[in-house]
Amino acid sequence: MVLSVWRVYKKGVGSQLTCREISRGSMHSVRCVLMRSPFDDSPATFMCDSSSVMVVLPLENIGVRLDTEEMKVKRGIDGIKIHLCKESMQALDFLIEEKKKEAKAAPKKKAHVPKKYIEPLMENFRRTKKGDRLVQQEVRLLLELQNKHFPAKPMLSPDGGTVRYTVEKVAHSVPMQDLSAKIGSFFSSFFQEIRNKQSYGVKVQSWLQEARRGMLDDASCSALNSLIAQVAQFISVSGQVCHEDDSNGEAADSD
Repeated sequence: MVLSVWRVYKKGVGSQLTCREISRGSMHSVRCVLMRSPFDDSPATFMCDSSSVMVVLPLENIGVRLDTEEMKVKRGIDGIKIHLCKESMQALDFLIEEKKKEAKAAPKKKAHVPKKYIEPLMENFRRTKKGDRLVQQEVRLLLELQNKHFPAKPMLSPDGGTVRYTVEKVAHSVPMQDLSAKIGSFFSSFFQEIRNKQSYGVKVQSWLQEARRGMLDDASCSALNSLIAQVAQFISVSGQVCHEDDSNGEAADSD
């Protein structure tokens, strides 16, 4: 069940909340609640309540519209119940069967083994390969948090492959792969005069925490946008910033 709709912003950047019915071509995304059918004796009856899951879906994840004039709606303190007409149920059953066929026909992918989560502790923010993976991890988590709290203006694309940001109100984008490849070198270069490993860890950790607090406490993405913009425009000069190998194969910082 759709709760709110965003249309494509007229300037072509971002989206805007709308209270009117719009065409599919003008739609950007919707906030909706997932309805369930808990009644075995009435499969055409669906309901949602305060415990239902709410999601934001982009245009490409939105299916057909099932509500009709014949659809019965019952609102109460225990939630909302709807009863779909025969034609709507036929359309829903057809979509379910098509999805099953697509799943069977799709080539089997190798099981994805997620990379080990690294605790964002101060001592883990180092000029090492592990430190690079940590800042990559934390920046992606910040972008996912931004998408969750600012669904009308998401910075991370639905497929996670592109990051959008602005510089002086002009929209830009950068591939997530390029951003991840430069983020470790960016911090190392930005704080190149800080060689003490504890001080370096504090600086990097504080920067990322500031971006997180800006979104949660101040409802602002400016700190995160500024970080992404600087990393996207960063050019690593060969030989200027490097990792030093220690006996364990990781880069070593001076105390």
